[in-house]
Amino acid sequence: MDGGEINRDVDIGIVVAIASIVVVFSLVLLLVEQRHDRMQGHQAAAKELVLTHVFLLIATATLAFGAMLDFWLAATLVIAGALGGILTAYLAALTVLDVPYRWPIWALLWCGLTAAQCVVAVVLVNPLALFLTSSLINGTICVGLARRLWQQADTLDMNSRVLLTLPFVAVALAYLVRLGMVAAGASATALVQAGVTIAYVLAFSAVLWVFAMMSIRAHRLNQSLDQMARLDPLTGLENRYALAEFSRRWADDQRLLLDRKIICACIDLDYFKQINDTHGHAAGDYVLQEIGQRLRIMPDDTHGQIFRIGGDEFVLWQEVRPDISGKDHLQDVLCRLRQPIQWGDIPLVAGASIGFSEASQPSPVEELMRRADAALYRAKADGRGVIAGE
Repeated sequence: MDGGEINRDVDIGIVVAIASIVVVFSLVLLLVEQRHDRMQGHQAAAKELVLTHVFLLIATATLAFGAMLDFWLAATLVIAGALGGILTAYLAALTVLDVPYRWPIWALLWCGLTAAQCVVAVVLVNPLALFLTSSLINGTICVGLARRLWQQADTLDMNSRVLLTLPFVAVALAYLVRLGMVAAGASATALVQAGVTIAYVLAFSAVLWVFAMMSIRAHRLNQSLDQMARLDPLTGLENRYALAEFSRRWADDQRLLLDRKIICACIDLDYFKQINDTHGHAAGDYVLQEIGQRLRIMPDDTHGQIFRIGGDEFVLWQEVRPDISGKDHLQDVLCRLRQPIQWGDIPLVAGASIGFSEASQPSPVEELMRRADAALYRAKADGRGVIAGE
């Protein structure tokens, strides 16, 4: 069997040209998305994915119009294009996942595997060797890349993870099916038709990879917006919205405390208004940032969250050992908040009053907050810098 026999068995030009059109469509979609990203100030899709489309376009276009080329030249272009498309698609995925890699190593791998496939076929003087080596090498590589990428993409949402990995699985199956056909002694026509199927799988994989990149970017944008909605931009602490969501989650958990005690504290700065009025809002903002940092300091074996729910109002939610006294625990917090904050050459003292509630069994957040807030009113009524419990 020679190259001419393969071309006579089935005219694949028109059929594969459609696969080339699919790759072009996918490339246009990718370039439009890149332009949109740049206009919005976002990081553009991975440049490696553009190279993936170039490689796949070379492979599919050569299959479509390969009759005009020398058989071995056309075969080399198809092999190099398909393998290059697969490898650069994986590198594009690594870029999106922020996984570093070294270009030279992958370039050498591409060159080496492409040369190996062609050399085997030339040495054996048998085009069938091309089907055998390309099916074995590309199929095996896709299986390995799919498995590795599934593990590396474990931080993504499930839809993005599947979109990113599924094309490698599909391409692997297409190549391995053709490998089985070669082993079973399939006809030249059947093998060429299997090659056309692989071309279509690669073409539509390009589309899926583009949609995967778009899905990942959208997911990360949503995560970023969600985080912005939960955080106070000045202190970096969680805000009132996050507290409301935490309250809902706590109610849904209905978990046992496993020998832990809850301390819910409402904290109000005593002299913040005076600092703002005397030294300006810049000084006030600096004080709030420093208070936020001090509230983040938690003793060992203590877990909790801190929320800024108003101008100078904070909520401290902590789970501690049952033998810890809430008042003694919060006395350490109050001592930290009493320490002067250096604003240039000026020591600023914000001070604080604290009201708290305790629970040794699961209790609604709203109930503990209500009790802590009532205790805070008593603390402020008793004088500044006081801790009161409910």
